[in-house]
Amino acid sequence: MRRVKEIHPFQMRAYAFMHDHLHLMIFVPNETSISRIMHSIQRNFTVNYKKAHGLTESVKMWQHGFWDHVIRDERDFVDHFHYIHYNPVKHGYVSRPEDYPHTSFRIYMEQGWYEFGWGHTELEFLKNLDFE
Repeated sequence: MRRVKEIHPFQMRAYAFMHDHLHLMIFVPNETSISRIMHSIQRNFTVNYKKAHGLTESVKMWQHGFWDHVIRDERDFVDHFHYIHYNPVKHGYVSRPEDYPHTSFRIYMEQGWYEFGWGHTELEFLKNLDFE
């Protein structure tokens, strides 16, 4: 993703990488295309994966397309931001968001955006959100 950012600039706001899907909240400047960013991420990941595993045959690793959403306001930002960080708990990978190493949650917790204990119980406002 660092290499992709060099080619197609964007700013990472939040992320969660699970074994079968990922969530990204990124800021994309006007001169950059979200489609180009996602295509480049997928291509680079696949090339690196094949190289790391000594694969030469064609590999299908990604579903066709992706789901994107333009953040409309502060409430929408907060909902998506929290949803991303709670996603590993929602899927049962961990019982506390800080225990899952592949999200930006701990970074924001260290910066004071989250208090210890956030997400240890089911979050009422996230029950009706489904951004999968």
